[in-house]
This record gives sequence, structure tokens and C-alpha cells, in this order.
Amino acid sequence: SFLDTKLALEKLNINESVANEYGIKFLKIAMPWPLEETIIQEFSKELDTIIIVEEKRSLIEYQIKDILFNNHLNINVFGKSDIDNTILFPSSGSLDPGYIALKLGAFIYKNYPSEFLKNKLNQINSSISSKRSLINYNRTPYFCSGCPHNTSTKIPENMRAITGISCAYLVQGMERNNQGFTQMGSEGASWVGESIFSNRDHIFQNMGDGTYIHSGILSIRHAVAANTKMTFKILYNDAVALTGGQSLDGLPTVAQMSRQLEAEGVKKIAIISDEPNKYTSKDIFPNNSKIYHRKNLINVQIELSKIDATTAIIYDQTCAAEKRRRIKKSLLPEPSKKIFINEQVCEGCGDCGIQSNCVSIIPVTTEFGRKRQIDQSNCNKDYSCVDGFCPSFVSLEGNVQLKTSVDKSFINNLNTKLADPVLPNIDKSYGIMIAGIGGTGIVTIGAILGTAAQIDGKGSGTLDMTGLAQKGGAVKSYLRIFNDQKEISTIRLSYNDTNLLIGCDLLVSNDEDVLLTLEKSKTKAIINSDEVMTGEFTRNINFSLPSEEIKNNLIDLLGEENINFIPTTTIAKKILGDSIAANLFIVGLAYQSGLIPITANSIEKAIKLNGVSTELNIESFRLGRHSFYIKDKLLEIIKKNENIISTSLNDIIATRYKSLIEYQNEDYAKKYLSLIKIVQKSEENLRIEKNLFSKAVAKNYFKLMFYKDEYEVSRLFSNKEFINQINDNFEGDFNINYHMAPPIFSKKDPVTNKPIKRNFGPWLLYFFKFLSSLRFLRGTLFDPFSYLGERKIERQLIKDYENLILKINSKLSSNNYDTAVEIASTPDQIRGFGHVKKKNLEIAKNCELSLMSTFNGQV
Repeated sequence: SFLDTKLALEKLNINESVANEYGIKFLKIAMPWPLEETIIQEFSKELDTIIIVEEKRSLIEYQIKDILFNNHLNINVFGKSDIDNTILFPSSGSLDPGYIALKLGAFIYKNYPSEFLKNKLNQINSSISSKRSLINYNRTPYFCSGCPHNTSTKIPENMRAITGISCAYLVQGMERNNQGFTQMGSEGASWVGESIFSNRDHIFQNMGDGTYIHSGILSIRHAVAANTKMTFKILYNDAVALTGGQSLDGLPTVAQMSRQLEAEGVKKIAIISDEPNKYTSKDIFPNNSKIYHRKNLINVQIELSKIDATTAIIYDQTCAAEKRRRIKKSLLPEPSKKIFINEQVCEGCGDCGIQSNCVSIIPVTTEFGRKRQIDQSNCNKDYSCVDGFCPSFVSLEGNVQLKTSVDKSFINNLNTKLADPVLPNIDKSYGIMIAGIGGTGIVTIGAILGTAAQIDGKGSGTLDMTGLAQKGGAVKSYLRIFNDQKEISTIRLSYNDTNLLIGCDLLVSNDEDVLLTLEKSKTKAIINSDEVMTGEFTRNINFSLPSEEIKNNLIDLLGEENINFIPTTTIAKKILGDSIAANLFIVGLAYQSGLIPITANSIEKAIKLNGVSTELNIESFRLGRHSFYIKDKLLEIIKKNENIISTSLNDIIATRYKSLIEYQNEDYAKKYLSLIKIVQKSEENLRIEKNLFSKAVAKNYFKLMFYKDEYEVSRLFSNKEFINQINDNFEGDFNINYHMAPPIFSKKDPVTNKPIKRNFGPWLLYFFKFLSSLRFLRGTLFDPFSYLGERKIERQLIKDYENLILKINSKLSSNNYDTAVEIASTPDQIRGFGHVKKKNLEIAKNCELSLMSTFNGQV
């Protein structure tokens, strides 16, 4: 804390002469334990008060008190608390130089009041209070895309699991009934004691393989010895993922671990893997073990929960982040399979997110509502999203590659030499705040720029705020650049210290720790304007980020002229083929804007020294430099083929009228128009110009009429638009496979009683074309699907909605207009297929009943 305190005194304008005037001494403790007594004795001469500034627990404070007491020195000592026992420097969190300045300044002012110090404290307080975010939403850590924990932490309904020291800890905020945690080596100990007094007779205990070889096997031995009924779920992910993906020394194989568990007395052992066929005859498993595919996880857990003894599951799946690193370093082959969602078929129900818990499933806004798509750059090839009960998923298998939006000549032009900008001056130090998402290379950007500064002969220091490895959470990298290595001092950026904000994520750029460091007269910012969803989107289908509010908050703080918002994720994805390149794109743009005091040559050398995806990263940096001159051209490229969504009522009706003709026939479409004209007439009579009721009916009546039965799904897969989408996004020699659960032919899971999806090869496209041609049979006596319960419900929903709209239309007034709009919009909640749709239908009907009650009271 020495450097932070030194900066705090600088912020108070307390230099050596002022310190002498106040009688302030400043001691740096180099070795906190054990303290050297004579140094403290010498320092304490002529003092009546000592203030200890240290992070976390009081290590130095109590030693100083002991030394002073033993030497009969009557000196006040304050550290964690003040004289009135109020908190001075808390044990939790980190100490910011601005916070230290306020606390020290207030303490000094209380004893030595001065106008100079009062004005300085007011200035600091005013600066801090004006930099609060108006958006009370943070990016919290989440499982990586494709993380084994996304599946392994699932438990059967009404059962309970306890987390441990691993990434599994993050599951506590994911509504999976995983609660509580304990220190490493005590996993399960709490249940051993609790089980005697609990009405619950069984729990699951999560444990990582790193914990297992460290001390976790002792806790399993403890549970066995106590004859405790519980199941240990050991994640075998081959890495210490929680703290950065280090390799494990002495890790046994899955087979060896199972034999160890048997030797310890574990009654039954289940080995669960996403690749159960990978084990060979050399892998000798004990007799009380059995190997399962991960799709059987829930059934296996139910089975083990009935055994009156200690049991175990070894869940074998490589850490997704580590797998991604190995693929990048060519230590693992790139999987020859990619998942794609047919947005036309997708209903936006979000079941794929619930099943996979994966942050690579992102929203896409279409003419017919918010759908889902796969972020191919971020996808770690886990494929569990396919388990979502929806026929929109296809897998592309073979030599499949992502296609970029530009030809090779455009990329080659990036090597064109550009004139270097005038580099900014360094006044004592130059502060760069790098704000982004954990796992996307934020720390790497700080390391590259710090290394580049060293290559340039300058001094630099980085401080990374990562904690818990920040899987998908907010990461801030504080970087200071100095003219000379001898000048290196405080690294942490406090209030008004940032010269350049590299905002790799819009949400984290609005973090209060970031805002605190910004200053309108000093800070320039380049910020990624693309929305990157948080983990909450996997569970909340309507979740959205308050992007415009965040932008306005930053503009109010810095001024529009000091911020450059640019959709860097989209640019990197469409032009370079990988969104991970977005961060170095910003670095390139910042450099060419004259905002980084390091030469381009040194930055590229540092990228090469980093040794990961060197070619892509240099291309990204150079593209960022070029974007300073061709920003408009880049925006034009990424918007090419982008769907333009109209908001006018006439366009909404026209688009849907045309779609209904393609869906069935013109008579069917005219039926749609007739109801719309009735509600439009009512709005005209009431002289309501907003047209919100008409829009709601136009969208939701269409949604019900356009229900996706077997004929429509077949048409949407066999039309040219879907094939064009595939060809626009991918290239290579590959086959398209389909993942569906046809209602007539599908088997049901014996436990959940839900249809099981099956894989169908490319031949299914021919069947789709044939079935699509038979859509004239829809709803007739000769329609074989019309007798299915789901199809009967869908046809009845259309009639019910017609009657509902006519009913509320007849009573429509300015008093109940807003409620009528809400009632007309309730079908939007009816999303999905099969049991998912049925569940959402119940929600929509309950909502409709509640709104109708309100509507009738407004008549």
C-alpha cells in the first residue's frame, strides 16, 4: 500500500515541505512479518499518532501496538478503525488511492484544520460523487462458453447440491439449487454433520479434480467413515481453471481415480463423459463403476441418490477455456463440427440457453421478433445447446470454415504502411484503463502494451483486477506508462488518473471503478458499442442491456467529443472472422488516434513475443489503425446484407400478409387482413394516432396464424433463404445434419416423459421438400398432423384470439387503450415447441386473465 498512499498524499497536495509543516512522517514497510522493532522505535520518536495503511487483515497494526506497548510508548495507533471505532481502512476489498486520500485528509484536517486541506477534500468528494453510474447493473462472472460445469452442475428437481472451491462456486447465482460452499478439503463435511438432523436424506457435493488431489480425497474418506448418504460430483476437467488454467501435477487418470474411490469405500461410482467411447482396454475401472454419456446425468443422479451410502460421479470433460487455448496452440485439432440456428424456425423461447447455460447463444433481432444465434467466434464446441427442444438447430460437419465479409485483397491492404501519428506527451505518467470481459484477452492487452513500452525504453506497470479468474465477469487492467523505468511509481489508477479508456465492453466501461478514474478535460475514450450479453440472458429470454442509457451516462461524463463508439466485435467478426480480435482493433484505432505513447513497431513486436494467434492479432491491430481513416467504409461493409426492420404499421402488415400467402394461401392471408382493418377502424374513430393496438394485433395475430407445424418447418428448411444463410456464413466441404424430435416418431425419456431429439442426416432435406409441397393439406381432413394435440391447440388459439380482440375492440376507449395493447401482445409469450410451448402458453393465459380483469375495471 506504500505507492497507493504516496499517490493519496500527492492528491492532497501534501509534499515534503507540507508534511514537515504538519509533522507527518512516512514509513514504507518492506517486510510485514516479523517487524524489525528498532525501525518502529526510531520512527515513533516525537509522534503522538501512527496510522497504518494496509489491505486485508491487520498484520502490521497489531505488531506495532505490541512493540510500542512493550517499550512503554504512549502513542495512538489507528488502522482498521478510527478513534471513535468507525471503519478507517476496511479489511474487505482493495484500497484505492482516492479513498486513502479522503480518509487521511479527513484525519489530518480534524487535528490540523486548514482552508487549503478543506478545499482539497471538497474537490475530491465532488469529483467522486459526480462519477456514479446511473445504471445499476454489473457484469458478474459466469461459466465460460462450453464449460463442463454448464452441464455437470445440473441436479434433479427438488434435490440439493453444495459447491466447493472451484468454478462451480459461480453456479450459486444460476437458479440450480446449488448452495453453500466450504474451504478446500472440507467438501461434504458440513453435510456429514447436518445429515443427522435433516429431513433431507441425500445431497450432492461438487468438487474439482484439483481439490481432489490436494485434499478432497480426505473429505470423501471422512464421509465414507461416517457412513453418510451423499454423492460427490468430481469434475475431471484437466486444469486449475479457477485461477487461470494451470496444469495439475500428479493428477490420476479417470480410471485410476475410480479405483482410488473404490479403495476408499465409495459404494457406487459413475463415470460420465461427453465422449464415453474414448476409454480403451488399458483403462481398468472397478467393478462398482459404470460409464455413461452425459445426456444420462439426471437419471444417474436419481439412481445414486437412492443408495444408502457414499457414492461418487466423475464427470469427465476438458475445461472449455483450456480446450480453446490448446486448439489455438495447435495442441488439439479444431473440431470438424459447427452448430447453426435457422432463425426463421427459431421461436426465441430460450430453451437452448436453459439446457446449455451457454453464453455463446446470443440474441438477434428479426422482423418477426427476437431470435437466437450462435456466436461462432466464442463457441467452444460443447454442442449441448442442441439439447434445447427446438427443431431450428442444424450441425455442419466436415471441412467447415467461417466465412468473412471481405476478400483477401482487403486484408492484404492492411500491410500498407501508414504514417505514424504524433504520440501523446507523458506528464509524470500516462494512465490507460482497459475495461472488458474476463476470458477475452483484457489482461493480455495490458501485458502487450506494457511490454511494448519496455521495448521503447519507457517504464510501465500493470495492475489487473481479475479475481476468481473473472469468467465472463468484469475485468479492469490498470496500465501506467512512464518516460523512464526509474520513474515507475504508483500503478493503480484512481480518480482523474486515466488519459485513455480502452473500452472493450460497453457495460464494464460504465463500471464505477472505471468512471471514477475519468476526467472530461483529460480522458479520451474508444469504446466497443456492440452489446455482449451477460449470463443472465441464458435464463431470462427478455433480458436486454440498457445500452443507450450507458452511452448517455458516458457522454454526460466525458463529453461526446471525447468518445469514439464503434462496433468492434461486429467488425472483427465479419472482417477478420473472429470476435476475439476486437480488443486489439481498439488498440490500433487508439494508436492511430494519437492516444498511446508507444510506437507501432514496439506494439507489433510485443504481439509477436506473446506468441498466440500472432497473425490474427497483428491484422487486427493494423485494421484498427486503418479504421481511423476508413471508419465509414467498415460500417458499410458490416451492415451489408443486414435485415432492415420496419416499424411502420403498413410495412408490418404488408410483410406478414406476404408471409401468410407463402405459408398457406391468399385466402388465409385475407383473413388476417380483415381483423386488422377492424381494429384500425376503431383507432380512427377514437382519434388515436399511436397505432399501438393495431401494431400489437398485426404482430401477434400473425404469430398465432403462422404456427410452425411440420409443413412450415419443412418449408423453412428447404427454401433458398436458409441455404443462402448457410453459404453466407460458412465455406468448405460439409454436410448439414438436423436435430429434431418428430411428434409421431419420437421416443420419450422414461424419467422426464419428454420427447428425445434425434439426429437426421442430409437426406432429410428431400423429405422436407416433399412435405412442404403438401402444406395445402394443413387443417383438412387429410392432414395427418391435424389430429395431434398441439396442432388442435394452435388452431384453437387463433379462434380464441379473434374473439378476444373483437371483444376488447368493442369496448376500446382512451381509458383502457394501454391495457388493450398489453392484452393484444400476450401471444408474444407463447414461444417454443412441444412441452416448452405448453408451459409458456399457461404463463400467457394467466397474464391475459389478469389483464382482462384490469381492462373490465376500466370500461
